[in-house]
Parts: sequence; structure tokens; C-alpha cells
Amino acid sequence: MAADRAGGVGRRADPAVPLGILISQWRRAAFTTGAVLTERDVILNELAQGLRPMPQGVEWFDGLGSQEQTDILRFLCHHCIQARAVEADGPEAVRRSGLRPTYTPAVLITRGRIDEQLGKIAGLAPVDERRKAFRLLIAVLAVADERRRERFCSDGCGHWWHRLAP
Repeated sequence: MAADRAGGVGRRADPAVPLGILISQWRRAAFTTGAVLTERDVILNELAQGLRPMPQGVEWFDGLGSQEQTDILRFLCHHCIQARAVEADGPEAVRRSGLRPTYTPAVLITRGRIDEQLGKIAGLAPVDERRKAFRLLIAVLAVADERRRERFCSDGCGHWWHRLAP
């Protein structure tokens, strides 16, 4: 990700610090904005910002039940839209995700309106397609949020996810 201009974005300083402690610190920061912060939120944002390795994220995702995976994909779809993902983000997200351009999620993200395609990707049912969808949606979120951060948050912002500790 881009260098920290807003204060606090980068690699987590001490991965040995329990996630629960970090979440409680971020919850205090998010409290002023009325945000509800969960472990899921932190994990997904760390993945999108490159603060957590993707293999660890895939392992976490694979450990979830089918309905939880579906919920995570829908959540990611929503956050991609919130981050103002655009059609042009598709090819870069495919590249970052490491997916082959011929895989179903990669084909979908490069065809048609982004909001419709994100929904189709989040709705993929086979387990191997869900795993690919997870990797791709994290990459779409990363591309869109990186652009949003550069355009709107370079002088600082109130987004807790832009203050994940280095």
C-alpha cells in the first residue's frame, strides 16, 4: 500500500499482540464514529491492505461454514461498492489476486456493470469458486480503497481501517 500519509497505515508492528487487544483499541477509535467493529472487519481490512498474508486469509475463510462464507462474500461485495469500485478496477484486481483470467470470478469482474458483477461473484456456490471469489473481492477492495485513500484521505480521515497500526 501507499506510504502512510494519514497516520498509522502499514504493517502491524507486533503480530504477537492478540487480535482481541487490537480490536478493543480500534473499537475505542471507531466508537466516536458510531462504527461497529468485528474481528471479521479487521481481518478483511488487513488482507486488503496487505497487512495479513493472503494464504492466512484463505485458511481463515476455508475454516468458515458455507453460510458464513456466503455472508463474508456479500460483506466484501458491499464494501467494494462503498469503496467506490469501478469497472476499470477489474483487470488490476485479477492481477493482484493471482487468479487466472479464465477463472469464473475473473471473467465476471471484467464484464459489465461492476455492482452487478460483484453480486454475481459473491453468489458463486461451489467451494473452489467461493475461494477464488474471496481472493478476487479482497483484491477489488484493495484497489478501490487504495484509490479512495489517495483521493479523499491523504490529509487524514476518520476511517478506522485507515489507521490499522503498522
